Amino acid sequence: MPKLVLCSNNEWMRTHAPFDWSEIEDHNLTDAADDYIRRAYNQLDAAGFDVELATGQLATCNGWHGASANHHIGCVRSNDPLTPDDHDSIWDILEDVERGIIENWATVTS
Repeated sequence: MPKLVLCSNNEWMRTHAPFDWSEIEDHNLTDAADDYIRRAYNQLDAAGFDVELATGQLATCNGWHGASANHHIGCVRSNDPLTPDDHDSIWDILEDVERGIIENWATVTS
């Protein structure tokens, strides 16, 4: 399976990820972003991808935001060849993670 690098910076996740954080209270955003990263890592790994968390300069918000890669899929980057099925699988996983985050972290309003 292709090697994927997952964003490990919760600031980037909160400010640039293609995810609507508006249902999560401000004081929970950092913990929710960390949870998103954990869940995404675990699900991508379980799907058989060779996934690693970004380290070094890529672990910073500006480093991740400005990094180049052959493939940018939400908070995932890869320089390995990816098939259309790989892209679809990654997006499906990220959408599932998003649903789980909303379920666990969204503020309940009545």
